Amino acid sequence: MADRKNFFLWAVIVVWVILCSGTKALAQDDVSDVASTSVLAGGDTNKRYFLIGEYEQAAPAEGFGLIIVMAGDEGGSEVESFVKRIYKKALPKNYLLAQLVPVKWTAEQQVTWPTEKVPAEKQEFSTEEFIGAVIEDIKNKYKVNNNHIFTLCWSSAGLAGYAYSLQADSLATGSFIAMSGFEPESLPPLEQAKGRAYVLFQSARDERYPFSAAQQAYEKLKEKDAKASLLKYRGKQNWQEKPYTQIRVGIKLLERDHSRPVRAAGSPAQRDVESARTGKMQREAAASGVSGKANSLKMHLVWEISIKDALGMCIGDWNVDGKPELLVSDANDPANLHVIDVNGREIETVELPGWFWAIECGRIKGQSVLLAYRNGGLSVRAVDRHGNKLWSYVCKDGVNCAHWGDIDGDGNDEMVVGTKGYGGLHGVNENGKRLWKASDIGSVPYQSIIGAKEGRPGTVIATGGMGVHIFDSNGKSVDVLEIKNFFVIPIQAAEVDVNDTIQIFGIGAKGDDEGTGHSLFYAMAFDMEGKVAWEKRLSAKSGAAACFTAGDLDGDGQAEWIYAATSHILAIASPEEEEIATIDMPRPGEMAVLSAKDKKGKLILRRGEKFFCYVID
Repeated sequence: MADRKNFFLWAVIVVWVILCSGTKALAQDDVSDVASTSVLAGGDTNKRYFLIGEYEQAAPAEGFGLIIVMAGDEGGSEVESFVKRIYKKALPKNYLLAQLVPVKWTAEQQVTWPTEKVPAEKQEFSTEEFIGAVIEDIKNKYKVNNNHIFTLCWSSAGLAGYAYSLQADSLATGSFIAMSGFEPESLPPLEQAKGRAYVLFQSARDERYPFSAAQQAYEKLKEKDAKASLLKYRGKQNWQEKPYTQIRVGIKLLERDHSRPVRAAGSPAQRDVESARTGKMQREAAASGVSGKANSLKMHLVWEISIKDALGMCIGDWNVDGKPELLVSDANDPANLHVIDVNGREIETVELPGWFWAIECGRIKGQSVLLAYRNGGLSVRAVDRHGNKLWSYVCKDGVNCAHWGDIDGDGNDEMVVGTKGYGGLHGVNENGKRLWKASDIGSVPYQSIIGAKEGRPGTVIATGGMGVHIFDSNGKSVDVLEIKNFFVIPIQAAEVDVNDTIQIFGIGAKGDDEGTGHSLFYAMAFDMEGKVAWEKRLSAKSGAAACFTAGDLDGDGQAEWIYAATSHILAIASPEEEEIATIDMPRPGEMAVLSAKDKKGKLILRRGEKFFCYVID
């Protein structure tokens, strides 16, 4: 209760500081551990910004994500505490924040963030130039992830955020624009929004900037083929109602939808994943051993749909009629679950009690249930098919993964949760009560369940620490598999034939024998004793992305493994063979198979808010 009171107290203070000029800076006791330093971009005294984050630590392998923050109204150093809280409470630690301090060119200046089309008297540079200079300054000093360079602007800074995003040489790959106006006549051509990512955050009760402005921006941007999301919130203008959660959600959407990065002249050379695509495809294919040539297996697109602000997806028999459906949760207000049949038709929409980032369909007492969680969140929720919350299982260490499976053979699915830190693996019954806890494994990034059958108990397979761990239905360790000289983390287990043969698919990493210091990634299939049936080299990015699934695509009663071999090739492999076929198509963000007994499965590929369904010709 005390924490909640403190939260609302801080929210009131923050709003007061943002709205009132000339007020004193907030006390920073709660963010005293967040590093911040004042920097002059290129040594220019007018290009001042605060660099916030763990910039003194070694950069992640992929580089720091970077968020350029421009606050509304006065927008200067007096909101530094709030921006520090954004870093501390809303972002993973692989980000840096750069809070720009606006320039007061004249005493009479009315526009806080003057742009090229809405300039201020005597300005020496526009806000667009300011943003670009700060990004370049940081990139010259730190390793930056070109894919995750975003702007976060609110209130009167929103117009400048739109303007920079529409520059032909904009280095931002996503724009979060909150509680702001929209003036197309004051912006560069909207045609330049094509392919760019936007999150618009607005309240219907905003008395300063009407919701219609955000609605117009959303529609205009979508018309120009931008990847835009419009999130609504309750209350009037200003950050309120869990601002850090709202910002976290927006950044997640930009990570999902980000546009292709632009390489700026003079920047340190950083490899763009999709640059020089033709040559890169050839290099990846040669390195991975995947030919990518046409073969006898052809995939045909049968339907595609878009679901606005899609979050989680899974496959499940939602209507308990023996027919699988595609289930997709969204980030609307209120949130919904979209039930899509095998023909791509939305047959039902269920209102959900919140945003569900990761979902999975199970069955309790003959009825469908949905588990939902956010990676790193502190609980897993279960809801019935009408969207009513059944229970919530709390994990103080944080949630990495959660799955349903009938591990005790009673006809009801139990839940198994993999936690962060040293929380281990938890077995949870159909009423949300803990059955057991396996602590020795530590953090559990991936796990999979093989349900019980007559004459066969349930099994849980998980990764954590070293090796692939096998647990029985009571959470007791049965075996730890060492897979050759590979370090295996992402896994999925499945029954791959009519004889109920269990196989595990995993992504294994090992050091380069040539001593380059880089990891080599392999897709591999192995049995419950650790015997490897086959292995195939992956491109580095596909290995890190770990995109794969299982299902019977050709209807022969045997499941195939489908995985991203390179940035442009999906490979299909049988349980016994390395490769049946390859399909030349861009790597999806997620994939799953809509499977029905004795019928060809349908391969569902997801890219952002678009879902594509393919079948074998």
